[in-house]
Amino acid sequence: MKPFNGALFTLLLVSIAFAGCKKKTESTTDPNGLPKAGQTGAMIFACKINGANWISNKSVNSIGGSAASEIVSVHGINDSRNDGFLERLDIQVAGAVAGATYKLNDPAAKFATYTTNLGCSVSPGMGRIKSADGEITFTKIDKLHRIISGVFTCIMLTEKCGQVEITEGRFDISY
Repeated sequence: MKPFNGALFTLLLVSIAFAGCKKKTESTTDPNGLPKAGQTGAMIFACKINGANWISNKSVNSIGGSAASEIVSVHGINDSRNDGFLERLDIQVAGAVAGATYKLNDPAAKFATYTTNLGCSVSPGMGRIKSADGEITFTKIDKLHRIISGVFTCIMLTEKCGQVEITEGRFDISY
């Protein structure tokens, strides 16, 4: 009879115990299903429009931004439905700096626009509506690494679709 090797037996038991363990991965979405806000240039532009999740397409032309001169701008486009429906959100702020919050109610310098072919404006085709109220906070404006991140909310008043309420907005864009 061979002698019992306790160390080998213990190693075997530990190996079996940890074999079923999986590394816990952190979710990339919040509890409501929107992508989490970040500051890495992850190409995210998302919000809720009238309570429904709205997430921009991830194609090269659907999410973008710039921090040229004195104007910082970001945009997201969602045309993922098969019925030809299109929505685009744009935000533009003159003189923006990271860490600051700005009201989105100045149609010349600090505003958001909602563009859609849903027929919300009086003009036919694509209607572009500017924000009546809202705010944006830029959490990161890094011109060296070309990253713009932040959070936003705003209200659009349309001629035919009533009030469009945009909440829980977040963007993390590499431009």
